[in-house]
Amino acid sequence: MMLKILIKKNIILLFTLPLFLNFILNVFQEKRYLYLFNTTNFIPIFSALLGGLFFYLLAKTLSDTFQLNSYSLSITYFLLSYFVFDSLLLPVTKLFDFDVMVLTVSIAWLLIFIKKDIYSSFKIFLIFLFWRYYNFYYFSKLSDTSSYQELNLDVTYQWYVIAEMIYENNYFYGIKNNLIEGQGLVPSFIQSLLLEIGFHSQNFVFIQSLSNIFLFFGITIITDLNITTKNKIILSALFIVFLLNNQWLGYLLINSLMIEGVVGFLVCVFLLNYKKYIYENNNLSKVFFLFFGCLALTKNFASIICLFLIFINLIFIKKNRAFLFGPIIFISYILYQKIFLSNIQQLAYTNEINFKNLILDILLLRNLNISNIGEIFKELYVDKPLTYLICVFVFVNIYDAIKHKIEINTELLILFFVIFNFLLIVLLYISYWQDIEVASSYRYIVVCYNLIFVSTGIQLSKIENIKS
Repeated sequence: MMLKILIKKNIILLFTLPLFLNFILNVFQEKRYLYLFNTTNFIPIFSALLGGLFFYLLAKTLSDTFQLNSYSLSITYFLLSYFVFDSLLLPVTKLFDFDVMVLTVSIAWLLIFIKKDIYSSFKIFLIFLFWRYYNFYYFSKLSDTSSYQELNLDVTYQWYVIAEMIYENNYFYGIKNNLIEGQGLVPSFIQSLLLEIGFHSQNFVFIQSLSNIFLFFGITIITDLNITTKNKIILSALFIVFLLNNQWLGYLLINSLMIEGVVGFLVCVFLLNYKKYIYENNNLSKVFFLFFGCLALTKNFASIICLFLIFINLIFIKKNRAFLFGPIIFISYILYQKIFLSNIQQLAYTNEINFKNLILDILLLRNLNISNIGEIFKELYVDKPLTYLICVFVFVNIYDAIKHKIEINTELLILFFVIFNFLLIVLLYISYWQDIEVASSYRYIVVCYNLIFVSTGIQLSKIENIKS
């Protein structure tokens, strides 16, 4: 009996143990991460830590000031505020350089902070100055990518160029010259914004330490969870280990200009807070749904699901008028495209799709390459730790559904997003993309990594708290 109780009270630790052991084996067998102890790597590590400290103080002040009770949501609001400002005032902001827009919004934030809490504002500003000075002093070393390995050509030919266009010109220029017609630019915009905040470089450059900050952002999601401190520590440690233990996963999420890490963070933060605001009809709820609408301009599948949720919200508009703020960003995006640009598609990779034939093919099970489903699973299984995590995620959600029946809660919303995202991936690769290599399917699944990780942690914590 005592053993059973002990196991149940430490179920998260038992779940994480195989993953920690796998990490330790890789360290000793393959001698990974020894480079971290090279003195030259202390410089980017310290830069990332300073950046993390800056955003921590910023998030704490924002959370306390506006009673958000969420550090991750505070960071999200801060980063997206620049995009919202630029999007809504595009006829004006298109006349100015990107750095002018950033300076304008930053001054507005500074005035808000000073008005609300001058002491906290001083601490934030002090850390910011120290971070900027440090980055300026070590700029040549921080921007040196001679030993950096680029793992995907999409960065070279797409994401670097798009972020560069925004940074060295402005958001409007990025829309006008977008290399992927209809591709939302929120992720690249944020990457450009981080460089402007942390470095104010004359030209756009890739800085690893800025991408590494998303590791800290992911941990803030865990610290926001309503679970025990012990479990927060375990999950935070595992979150770090997971990304360090997989070069490709780490590259996609925290160590490159690939957009999966930005999108995954934003999606996770908004879905974790979604339930709270659908039942509130106040200014905070209006702000939430206004910023939530930015997800429509991220990455295709996330964009589609976001638009679907916005549509569902509008059906119930009589219950909460805050839902009206959800489509504002996307509508303004379409409207300004119609005014300033012509013949630009609203969603990437859709201009050649005959949706009527595609829907009929799926419904009638014709012209489909069903074997690609197996290839997608094979591609995923190559990453065994992630496969293990997904299996646990599926198991604990099934267990929760059986134990508590189906409840409309955050965990169910996350499960819906993950399943819907996977179904869209499958439908795409068995139909329109059936002749394209399926290796890229992994990247679309990885967008849900934060969601899967956090949901698993929540569900296991719930199991620990079930009375015997």
